[in-house]
Amino acid sequence: MPPNLQGKIERDVSFQQITASPLVYKGTFMVVGGSVLSVTALKQGGTRIELLQLPLGSDDEPT
Repeated sequence: MPPNLQGKIERDVSFQQITASPLVYKGTFMVVGGSVLSVTALKQGGTRIELLQLPLGSDDEPT
């Protein structure tokens, strides 16, 4: 993680909170771990990203 972004990362948000209310977190810097399963360009604009969420260790690497 670049040092200039370290202080901007929101670490108290769970993956479940993000998936329940994604628009609430628009523009928020956060670290999530996992694997990208698919990426789809949407006809109405934007992108849909399907992730397999994995928990992160203290070093922000998936465990």
